[in-house]
Amino acid sequence: MGMEMGVTRLGAAARRMRSRTTRIAVSVFAVGLVAILWILRAPLFGNNFHEVISASVFRSAQLDPGDLDAAIDEHGLRSVVSLRYQEHDGGVPGGGEHGIAAARGVDFHLVPLGADRLLSRQRLRELIHVLDTAKRPMLIHCRNGTDRTGLAAALVVLLAGRDTRAARAAFALRFGHPGPLSPSDLSEWIDLYERWLDDEGRATSAANLRAFAATGYTPYHYDARLEPIDVPAVFEAGRHHFLRFRVTNTSPRALDFARPLPEGEPGVLFGAQIVSAADESLILEARGRTTRQRLAPGESVELDITLPPIPKPGTYHLLVDLVDEVWFYQMGSTPFRRDVDAREPESRS
Repeated sequence: MGMEMGVTRLGAAARRMRSRTTRIAVSVFAVGLVAILWILRAPLFGNNFHEVISASVFRSAQLDPGDLDAAIDEHGLRSVVSLRYQEHDGGVPGGGEHGIAAARGVDFHLVPLGADRLLSRQRLRELIHVLDTAKRPMLIHCRNGTDRTGLAAALVVLLAGRDTRAARAAFALRFGHPGPLSPSDLSEWIDLYERWLDDEGRATSAANLRAFAATGYTPYHYDARLEPIDVPAVFEAGRHHFLRFRVTNTSPRALDFARPLPEGEPGVLFGAQIVSAADESLILEARGRTTRQRLAPGESVELDITLPPIPKPGTYHLLVDLVDEVWFYQMGSTPFRRDVDAREPESRS
């Protein structure tokens, strides 16, 4: 009897302990959730408006026309930099940012960026130039003020002479950035910059950031050298042409030819375009592929492609490049380019 009562008491104590542990866990979770929501109140429920450089540079989500007008008054804004793909009108006819800025004597700059993928070399240089030269006080924004605005804010911090740790803080949770859970790659450019600084034996500075953008930045694997091995000296209209190139991977990452693209094709292809010299219209395009599975940094491979017949004689531009989700040249790599004259086919008896 006494043993049964002892077991019962122990069971009751264990249940009380489990109940207390559960209550503590729930309380900790609730406090943590409230804390996170408090941190995220601006990006989730407000304009995500913050100061980047005291009284000089500000960041935000997309502002409604009235809020933009108020921000111009409150902070004395002299320029607005939008990172969206098109000007946002706030649902007000004639109330676009450009119109509001013009009416208030404020400069408006549109530097469109994608929210998920690393930006191209050209776009990075353009953004740095705008951030360097735009009048201040300046407002930078995208749609939510998180990823694209975080990238621009990080650049502003580095251009001001601060270190990469301060730049990384531009992607903090308080701006709505979820850290490693983010589907965006935009914060990865800081890793590339730090690796370049280490390789070059440099310390971060505004001058070195500009040098990185000019010569050191390679988004993903989009950098290759193409050397012609067999390219016809004369093109004949109406005939196929065989092209052969040596391609060297000059990027810091391997090229994976086996990785499937959404279209079901291999991950990296070899492409050629013929474009009209008169109006830059695309006349024809061809794709080739290799049996090579992977090309490490510094490795080379010879690639062949057969160009379909140019329909009629004329002057054209030939472009040859590697192709992934985009043509490599669209991310800053240097393609092979040549002007070609397509002649009437020679008669063959």
